[in-house]
Amino acid sequence: MPFVAFSQNEQTIVFLRYTGAQTASREAADQLKKKVESLSKNGAHIVLGYFQTKGAVLLIRQMGVEEAKDRLDIEIGEPAELWSIEIAPFNHRWGTVCPVSSPVELLRYTFIRFDAITAKYTASTFPQIIRQHDLYIKQLIETGNVVAEGTFGDTDGGILIMKGDVQREVFENDPGVTEGLLEFSIQWLDVARGSFCEN
Repeated sequence: MPFVAFSQNEQTIVFLRYTGAQTASREAADQLKKKVESLSKNGAHIVLGYFQTKGAVLLIRQMGVEEAKDRLDIEIGEPAELWSIEIAPFNHRWGTVCPVSSPVELLRYTFIRFDAITAKYTASTFPQIIRQHDLYIKQLIETGNVVAEGTFGDTDGGILIMKGDVQREVFENDPGVTEGLLEFSIQWLDVARGSFCEN
């Protein structure tokens, strides 16, 4: 089954890492949720998920990187000092984003982030290794356990969101990892049911 890129809509991914005091993290998360709801009212399809490690991720459909930067500055405003923010273009290759309405039921998924390592020894074989990595990811998708997958452009890495508890060994065997081109991290992601148009 081929990857599907939603090229008709610009998409952006935003990683937020909470940098404030541990005791304030719930309050900061509530503030962030209100700001994201404000963004959603203006027509952007947004998935907001919380990591167990004092962070969050936003997948924004119908908004490019520059607009997202401007809007986040306006909407998050003062709480921005509590968050380390990383914004990148997002090519959503598997799954899609759907709006959800209140009340929401939270689901827990496994969130895998891949980051590309640019080095002399991987530069010449980069395209071949990425093709092998993509084939490996397609095999995972065929298991039916992948909810969403996408990349941050052609060379910067990507994400994979999967159902259930996924063992590290699955990704340690990824050709991109074994060949030293990709590093990965795994964490739990809590997100509203239906955010990825799942039942």
